[in-house]
Amino acid sequence: MHTVAISGAYSGNHPAFSLIVEIPGLGFRDQVVVVGVPYSPPDFDGIACFRFLNRFTYGNFGDKNAFGLEV
Repeated sequence: MHTVAISGAYSGNHPAFSLIVEIPGLGFRDQVVVVGVPYSPPDFDGIACFRFLNRFTYGNFGDKNAFGLEV
């Protein structure tokens, strides 16, 4: 798709791709934007950012611009 700049553990410019992601346990299947990085630590499957998690109503109290945990 395009290149994005990210910060943190994988800071720099990285390619972004459109990918269909399916999580059957949550009843989720949608096309999302993912970022490719050149390497990752052993036994590391990936990162789900808060923007992705905000698609669900559980955990963000129905506010798509926030993420929270019930205590």
